[in-house]
Amino acid sequence: MTRNEIIEMATQVGLCYTLGNYEDWIDAGPAGIELEKFADLVAAHEREECAKLCDSEWSGDADAYDYSIASNECAAAIRARSKI
Repeated sequence: MTRNEIIEMATQVGLCYTLGNYEDWIDAGPAGIELEKFADLVAAHEREECAKLCDSEWSGDADAYDYSIASNECAAAIRARSKI
């Protein structure tokens, strides 16, 4: 995850705001609920990145059909963690 992605997520939940670019950002003063929302965004982003790796790992390899099914199931399981 890049610094800009982290700042964008922090901006989305009200932890900071930017002045037109991600090099200039201002701390808005963290509060409990914003920190919790921020943690949720970071976790969701990381889950999706992991699931994408599973999706792409075996795609298009006809000789690895069983692995393709397993990687798709793995991606679905990672995405389902958002409902826990």
